[in-house]
Amino acid sequence: RASSRHACYSKACSRHACYSRACSRHACYSKACSRHACYSRASSRHACYSKACSRHACYSRACSRHACYSKACSRHACYSRASSRHACYSKACSRHACYSRACSRHACYSKACSRHACYSRASSRHACYSKACSRHACYSRACSRHACYSKACSRHACYSRASSRHACYSKACSRHACYSRACSRHACYSKACSRHACYSRASSRHACYSKACSRHACYSRACSRHACYSKACSRHACYSRASSRHACYSKACSRHACYSRACSRHACYSKACSRHACYSRACSRHACYSRVSSRHACQAKASYSRAC
Repeated sequence: RASSRHACYSKACSRHACYSRACSRHACYSKACSRHACYSRASSRHACYSKACSRHACYSRACSRHACYSKACSRHACYSRASSRHACYSKACSRHACYSRACSRHACYSKACSRHACYSRASSRHACYSKACSRHACYSRACSRHACYSKACSRHACYSRASSRHACYSKACSRHACYSRACSRHACYSKACSRHACYSRASSRHACYSKACSRHACYSRACSRHACYSKACSRHACYSRASSRHACYSKACSRHACYSRACSRHACYSKACSRHACYSRACSRHACYSRVSSRHACQAKASYSRAC
């Protein structure tokens, strides 16, 4: 009589739970549960059975109204009707991110992220965790599918799976050039360039930046290993580290003779000759060309004096 007219008292149900004909035989009506939620003996005491929830999912007061408790999900994870059947809602995950059994405990499934990418709580909100990426690298929507976001790399640099682990992919660098932490920010690492040579955005595409060369001199594949390409020198003249900074190496001149900007194009600078004397191909090898003397006059080393 204490219960409503439409509720019968069942010995199968406990004293504090009445049996409602509105509820099925296997569900008792509990005053602790709301009118629209039945108490299921199959489920735990703290879980009410809601008609809004499916048969296999109980409604837990610990879970919100919009989340059902599923035995398939763990106790600490609620089943969200908004999410798919295979995704459990975890209180550890935010409201907008569901916990997917396919994703690990530390990764939440976000509808903003694709099905194959999980949202990692360790990473930032805008970074999705991709199974294709390693555990220590998150997948950022800002980065392309083939590039993972690594905390080791800066926010503006993505980690490319195609490149080596120690190379970050920078949007500032082209697709074919990766950003290496060994290289400076202004230099990209190109597979076309060797490991010890970085590709400088300041220099031309065909010039690699070598750490052996100074910052102001780029390494050109057209030039030999021992010669750096300087913008101060023309395209056809390479800068030789063996020679002085102000001397460019010309392919027209022999290896042992450097091309000096002080000398004319047709005259090469020889280390055998003094700084003030240029070596002219018109003159013989053993004769130096002196700017002090006329252009058409060659001086032999025997007759050339620094005093002159």
